[in-house]
Amino acid sequence: MMTKLKSMTLIAGVCALAFAYGCILSPDDSGGGPPVPPAVFKDLTQKEDVVYNLALSYNKADIAQYQKLLHEGYRFYNQTVDVQGGMEEFRTRDWDINSATKMFLAARGQLTSDPAKNLDKLTLEITDGSWTAQDTVPGLPAPCVDCWVTMREYKLNLMLVGGQQGYNGYDNVQMIIVPVEEGGKKLYKLYRVDDIAK
Repeated sequence: MMTKLKSMTLIAGVCALAFAYGCILSPDDSGGGPPVPPAVFKDLTQKEDVVYNLALSYNKADIAQYQKLLHEGYRFYNQTVDVQGGMEEFRTRDWDINSATKMFLAARGQLTSDPAKNLDKLTLEITDGSWTAQDTVPGLPAPCVDCWVTMREYKLNLMLVGGQQGYNGYDNVQMIIVPVEEGGKKLYKLYRVDDIAK
């Protein structure tokens, strides 16, 4: 979910997506009020489960859950200005998973190859939004049955160890999800993500 980290070779190009479900994903740890139950990953049978699990995979730095979200044909498209600046038009599923793996290791303080690039903070937020049916999806047979698109705003913040600012991103993201059959269930997966300048 998750790119544009050009100043950090560790996580360059990681998709910038997801979060914001109030205290569920950012509980109040001030001690006031009832305890917040731990957030758990959803089963991807509902459209919004994709956004929720994407957020939670970032907040928990959980690469296994992150991988489950991405369709086999998944692509992440960079902003036009970044492409004009020399970046690739899109990133593949494998490239994205490799980059997210490094970022999540850094978020856990486990990047042993370059400990200075470990992170004190990794937060990713996305606004609420609605879904619209998407009949035509490049690379899939038309009409695309039960495919959906949503446009949201996102905020990505990475803080390097020692309080050094790593990256702040605040832009728009368009997500396309498609249905797949797994284990006798229809699940929704991310098929395409477009990073779009505000």
